[in-house]
Amino acid sequence: MFRLAHISDLHFSQVSWNPLQFFSKRWVGNWNLILRRKREFNPEVLLDALIEKLLSEQVHGVVISGDLSCTSLEKEFLQASNFIDKLRSAALEVIVLPGNHDHYTKSAYKNEVFYQFFQQPLSLPGFSLKKNRIFVKHLDGAWWFIGMDTALPTSLFSCHGNFSEQIELQLEKALSQLPEDAYVIIANHFPIFTQEHESRHLQRDDALKALMKRHPKIKLYLHGHTHRHCIADLRNAQLPIILDSGSVTHKTRGSWNLLECRDQACLVQAFQWKNQSWTSASLTHFTW
Repeated sequence: MFRLAHISDLHFSQVSWNPLQFFSKRWVGNWNLILRRKREFNPEVLLDALIEKLLSEQVHGVVISGDLSCTSLEKEFLQASNFIDKLRSAALEVIVLPGNHDHYTKSAYKNEVFYQFFQQPLSLPGFSLKKNRIFVKHLDGAWWFIGMDTALPTSLFSCHGNFSEQIELQLEKALSQLPEDAYVIIANHFPIFTQEHESRHLQRDDALKALMKRHPKIKLYLHGHTHRHCIADLRNAQLPIILDSGSVTHKTRGSWNLLECRDQACLVQAFQWKNQSWTSASLTHFTW
């Protein structure tokens, strides 16, 4: 049995007054921070309470599926890094994936600022999140984890990702190396379904869905990005169970998921932020 917490969209923030921001997309993010995001998110309070909850629930590892920052500022990454240090000090293994806000500007993406702050546990040989955009790790028993980095800098009012052909090849390669009886969890920042404008989509999501249909060993797909919690069982459509953790730091609808991975089964417990504490909202039992 392996207990894995899935959190996303932490959005540590720091308003920048540097005039150089007007030469990049960062000024859009700063206006968003001042007008809206600062009022909606509270990482300090919700995440301190989260650590206590994770320990009481005897969690073994934590997956963070992107958007640790708001505009890829180093000060924001430093705040997120300090939080992750607290998790690791509590003997929790942490896997960190970037979101669109973590590759927010072309400069941050080119200089790989995200990867300067967040190191991954050892991956299956031949796969590196920084180099190949794929991370592969054995969790416990038949359960394996694959994380992807499909984020990239986008135009002013766009926040889409891209499941590139190169990432697709790496994912196929990784899946081919896993045991036939493996149970695979895939995590990525972006959803494979969305009804929002195409500027928020994962490009080539149809290719990713087709790949997952070819590989029934993929049991769960974890993502964030939408800030809306969702559990969707798509096995009737030959797709995995979709888990959107929502945003873990949203003041009014903060949420995250706890996965208990067992032999041929997974329990998914959803937690919501209510009355200044993390409260169990639902418990779903999936079997194969």
